[in-house]
Amino acid sequence: MGRVLISADSGCDLFPNLYSDYQVFMIPLSIHMEGRSFLDGVEIQPDDIYASVLRSKKIPTTAAPPPADFYRAWKPHVDQGDQVVHISINSGFSCSYQNANLAARELGNVFVVDSRSISTAMGLLVLRAAKMRDQGFTAPEIAQTIKQMRHRLRTEFLLDTLEYAHKGGRCSILQCFGANLLRLRPCLKVNRLGEISVSKKFRGSFTSVVEQYVDYMLNVSKIDGERVFISHTGVSSSVLESVIEKVEQSGIFQEILVTRSGCTISCHGGPNTLGIFYMTKEED
Repeated sequence: MGRVLISADSGCDLFPNLYSDYQVFMIPLSIHMEGRSFLDGVEIQPDDIYASVLRSKKIPTTAAPPPADFYRAWKPHVDQGDQVVHISINSGFSCSYQNANLAARELGNVFVVDSRSISTAMGLLVLRAAKMRDQGFTAPEIAQTIKQMRHRLRTEFLLDTLEYAHKGGRCSILQCFGANLLRLRPCLKVNRLGEISVSKKFRGSFTSVVEQYVDYMLNVSKIDGERVFISHTGVSSSVLESVIEKVEQSGIFQEILVTRSGCTISCHGGPNTLGIFYMTKEED
């Protein structure tokens, strides 16, 4: 029997070095802006997006890898007898999952899992899959376990502004104006079905709201303390340090990983988007 390859699209935000550290094969989504297309995390970085928005006043769009990209990435491994477990960004947000399935059906021995999540909440599943691979589990066993674990993800993230959501067509101008006028900053939740909704609204300065958000995220019973991700699309060093300090002082987590989110999440959330992602011990 061959090896098990763990694969993921760039929506899992394991930048910059976690892909190599955990031997995860990354297939990038695409970012379209100002008439050109770029590979997420390979040919473009989040700050390039923000600079483009300032120039063009338009939000870049994202696109899933086509089936051919998945096919080319996996075929050499399948041909040599390996099996592939691929974890995809939420199928409700992108057709990456559907395209991966098309390639998987052509190749065989590829097991595609819809994370029903985003960013490093999805990354938690990818790292768990890598751990199971190292423990000797088969590809079908890993895929089945990850499908069960995705229901235990807590995926709630804080937005500083609705400007990117508005320009990208995801909220009305009245919603955007009302939130800015009232100094409201929404916390968005992705539920176990992959559906997104506003779970909470915070009011105040960004610094104050971040503090409220961290307290809200840590005030939960039955947290799985193995690992937590603190991910952001570009916050000040002082804000980030305060978040890390509060999470460390909680004493809940064995491992705290801090990442800068990739271009896909940055396109949709804009700067100052912040997420504290972990698993619970029971299904949400």
